[in-house]
Amino acid sequence: MTAEKSRRLLQTVRTVIVDEIHAVAPNKRGAHLALSLERLEALTLTKPQRIGLSATQRPIEAIGRFLVGARSTSLVKRYS
Repeated sequence: MTAEKSRRLLQTVRTVIVDEIHAVAPNKRGAHLALSLERLEALTLTKPQRIGLSATQRPIEAIGRFLVGARSTSLVKRYS
C-alpha cells in the first residue's frame, strides 16, 4: 500500500475476505491486519465490504468489533 501503482490498483477493491479471523484477531498479526484494513479503506473509492470467516469465532461480538474497526459497532451482525 505504499507504492503509488499499488495504491491506484487498490482503489477499486470492493470486498475484503479475512479467512480464519480468530487466529489473528488477538495478536500482533491482528493489529497489523486492522491497521492495513483501515489504510485500505482510506485508499478505496467506496468502503469495501469486510467479511470474516472462521468456524470458531468466539466471542462473536469481539471478532465482529475487530473486523469492522473504526466503523460503528451497529454494523456487527450475528449469523448462526
